[in-house]
Amino acid sequence: ERAIDAYRFNEVATSCYDFAWKDFCDWYLEFTKPILAEASADIKEETLNTTAYILDLIMQALNPVMPFITEEIYENMGQRAMGDILATKQWPESLNADYSDAAEQMEWVCEVISEIRSIRSDLNVPVKAEIPLVITESNAQTATWIENHEDLLKRMARLDTIEFNTEIAKGAVRSVVTGAQLALPVADVIDLKAEQSRLENEIAKLDKELKQIDGKLNNKQFVSNAPDDVVEEQRTRQLDAMERRRKYQDALKAVA
Repeated sequence: ERAIDAYRFNEVATSCYDFAWKDFCDWYLEFTKPILAEASADIKEETLNTTAYILDLIMQALNPVMPFITEEIYENMGQRAMGDILATKQWPESLNADYSDAAEQMEWVCEVISEIRSIRSDLNVPVKAEIPLVITESNAQTATWIENHEDLLKRMARLDTIEFNTEIAKGAVRSVVTGAQLALPVADVIDLKAEQSRLENEIAKLDKELKQIDGKLNNKQFVSNAPDDVVEEQRTRQLDAMERRRKYQDALKAVA
């Protein structure tokens, strides 16, 4: 709504896209799969009704951005009364309720899953391999969240076990998330020497790339004469390469 009021329609589209694709498709639908497969009939019905409700609101929010497509989807997304079209509906209103605690909890769960997935990807851990997760440090709140969502974390991050332990086995990759420190023992599922060699090669490639980018950005003539979007692209590439190098360096320390 703030973006609409400011005529920033690109931000309107981006906000709708992020919620529909990331929050709803990437996370919510994945979280509800075990509920729909295993829960009681009442819980399944409640989950399906909630999903339908959210889809309706997504169509309403997207309608100003992509009107004809959303009208087509909305019409075929269930039985509708005559004249029930998005073009005549009011803009969705926020519920007068405070869900900040639940939102904080689920955002944290998503953070943990994302971090573990990132580590697995950086280390080439086989997709189907289930690995243990060791919580080396946590506060009372995050410890409770881990226990509450243990099954969800295991399924979404492909974990074998989750345990609290200050001792870390050799070959474990360490990471930090909000309120907790994690360790992932991966020595049993990857070739540590081969992975060390691969990571060293990746770091060498990034060093070469960063040297080229730094050469451009340190060239006053390039910065002054090149279009702003070209200079900004180089800065973005620089930050991305530095972040990837940091991740590879952290992974290398774990497997070295």
